[in-house]
Amino acid sequence: MNSFKSPAEFFEDSLNAEILNAEKRVKKLKMLNYAFQISIIILSAISTVVLGLNYANDDKTSLIIAKNLALILGALVTLLSSIKAFWNLDTYWMKGKLYYYQLQEISDEFAFYRSSNTGSSIEDLFRKLQAVKKFHSSYWEDVYQQTHMQQTTNKQDVNIKEK
Repeated sequence: MNSFKSPAEFFEDSLNAEILNAEKRVKKLKMLNYAFQISIIILSAISTVVLGLNYANDDKTSLIIAKNLALILGALVTLLSSIKAFWNLDTYWMKGKLYYYQLQEISDEFAFYRSSNTGSSIEDLFRKLQAVKKFHSSYWEDVYQQTHMQQTTNKQDVNIKEK
């Protein structure tokens, strides 16, 4: 912390930086989520069209190419859907959006605090900001704990099999 800054200036700088980072993450996750979803929809539609095309009885080469193309498109749809589900993009995007809106609420409270003589203090706002940040980081703590538990379980399973 810069010793020349007042607590209110420090809080404002921290809050603005956090809001800017949250906004960037939300936009990035939204675009990523939409890209996955739109790709899945387009590939599924193309696969459906390819499978639905009628070919002449003597055009077996086109039929084989269409079946292979549909198989590849179906595999891509499965891959993209699996990655999207594995990363849990919808939930992560919504959590980020919620975090951004909570930061905006604190920013509004801070603006109100600065423009009026309310009973609130900068310490109360700082504690609220820390609580919101802690709540947001709990998602990653849960992910870490689940991963750590799975790794521990896998190591125990390997040790049991080796004995």
